[in-house]
Amino acid sequence: PACGRCVLLTRLGPLFRAEREARMRTELVRRNLLDAVIQLPGNVVQGNNAAPALLLFDRRREQGGPQAGQGSVFMADLSSLGRRSRTLGYLEEAHLEAALELLRERRERPGVSRCVPCADILTQNVWLPSRFLRPDAGEATPPEEQPARIAALEAELSETQMQLDALLARLSSLCPPQQA
Repeated sequence: PACGRCVLLTRLGPLFRAEREARMRTELVRRNLLDAVIQLPGNVVQGNNAAPALLLFDRRREQGGPQAGQGSVFMADLSSLGRRSRTLGYLEEAHLEAALELLRERRERPGVSRCVPCADILTQNVWLPSRFLRPDAGEATPPEEQPARIAALEAELSETQMQLDALLARLSSLCPPQQA
């Protein structure tokens, strides 16, 4: 079996667009070649303020390869890392070390990184890390539980609205009345 690896820097568009790109994504995941998707902060590539992504491919994951049983893809969203100047974003050495450690260990951190089963990626056919890193990612509410979940969310919204109204009333009492 082949053992080559490749890192590709790309814009985010190919990670979600339909048609040819969707077919290519499906085939790469089906063949188990995609090892990781890492979304970087915007403005780290000079002349392009869009957020890029690194795609890591590894032929050792193919059938017959030493990592053929690897059934997940490491997804990380590092878009909040780094610092910005007026025109460029910078990833500092500490950020790069932290990112490499996450990748090497395939460490999962809520909202930042996670190993996503290939089956989930094939179902959604999107490679955007943010799609899989949301707190509710992969936790669909069963249809029979949806009415109760909606009622709970409406109650929570009502409670939050009452708290907001009380806070606004307190704030308005601190402000002197305006002269007409």
